[in-house]
Amino acid sequence: MQTAVTIPYGVTTIEYKNVSYYPYGYYGAFYKCTSLTSITLPESLISIGKYAFYQSGLSSVNIPASVTSIGDYAFRGTNLTAIALPEGLTNFSDMSFPSDIRFVQPYGSNLYWSVTDDTLTITGTGAMEDCLGTLPWGTDICSVIIEDGVTSIGSYAFSGCSSLTSVTIPDSVVTIGNFAFNSCTSLTSVNLPEHIQTIGGHAFPENMVSVHYRTLFVCPVQLRQHHSEDARLLLLFFLGSGLSVVFQISVYKQSNYRHFSG
Repeated sequence: MQTAVTIPYGVTTIEYKNVSYYPYGYYGAFYKCTSLTSITLPESLISIGKYAFYQSGLSSVNIPASVTSIGDYAFRGTNLTAIALPEGLTNFSDMSFPSDIRFVQPYGSNLYWSVTDDTLTITGTGAMEDCLGTLPWGTDICSVIIEDGVTSIGSYAFSGCSSLTSVTIPDSVVTIGNFAFNSCTSLTSVNLPEHIQTIGGHAFPENMVSVHYRTLFVCPVQLRQHHSEDARLLLLFFLGSGLSVVFQISVYKQSNYRHFSG
């Protein structure tokens, strides 16, 4: 059974057929192909017909920018949970996709974002881009969920999000950029992942109360403009980044560990 299919460049349409012996009168190209989990669509593709992947096992797909039309039930009944729609797509309906699908926006090459009920979710793999202009998700978000696979938080990524009260950072994140959470005045506490390596300058707001590490670590943090010769410098670095209180930061060093509470 084939689980992945690549449609070659030059194909413009995934067609459907009218057939009387199927329940809905239509037969899509990959109709009920339950073993199919992923498909690669060419940049030449313009139209995806009705029932194309209906009730297939499809769990991931990238819709090319060339696609302008997606027929009813094309992805209905699949295992898709999120999908990014190209800007040129003008002909489709809610019935084209699973009822609980989450529509996401592309962010860089392998990341996507969506906002639901003031909660921003960032998914995919790789590093977030620096946000040097207007934030793509705006500044009115209240919660941020960064899913596993994201490796860095870009500079200024959430700067100025004054309503932000909570953020979930996965263990895959190793870098937090400059001013990432600067001016997030409602954010008072954050849990940092175990394998964090670099924290940029002024990454957190001045009124931050606490930063928590979940485990002991072996001096992994590369402090910009600081050298971690002693665990105390780590504490001072956080304070210099705007943190007024740091709770239970433990640093393992040369078969000893030092524990600081503030």
